[in-house]
Amino acid sequence: MGSMDFTDWVAAPRGNRVEPDVVMASAGNTRLYLADAGNTLDGVAMTATLIRTGLRVAEDPTQFVRLVDLWPMVEASGTIQIRVGTQRKATDSVTWGSEITFDPATREHLAQSGAVNVTGRLLAVQFSSETDVSWELASYGLEIRNGGRF
Repeated sequence: MGSMDFTDWVAAPRGNRVEPDVVMASAGNTRLYLADAGNTLDGVAMTATLIRTGLRVAEDPTQFVRLVDLWPMVEASGTIQIRVGTQRKATDSVTWGSEITFDPATREHLAQSGAVNVTGRLLAVQFSSETDVSWELASYGLEIRNGGRF
């Protein structure tokens, strides 16, 4: 049996971490991948998506609301895509609006990057990236207008 040299591994920035690393194995190409160590998988950018559906913002479940603007508290090394949608009830599929490219370095809220207006009983929000970009969403604020009851 051979031996393994851990010199480079311990000298690397992740070598002296206290928390355990997650390692993924690929049987197809006999490789080990270190998870949570970047935004690519073997050099290919990973798609990252965060979705929130069924978001009720009105006290009355029969009331419609109009989403006018969204204020994401996000840090990113580049641009991300955001889209908003609506549902009539929680079991319905989401009717999504168009994706809006958002750059937190130059924008504070979504209406600065494109039209946001959607109307429904329940709201949905999606944040995503398909390129090698790091991003972290802390929270988001919604600017809404109450509508009628249907």
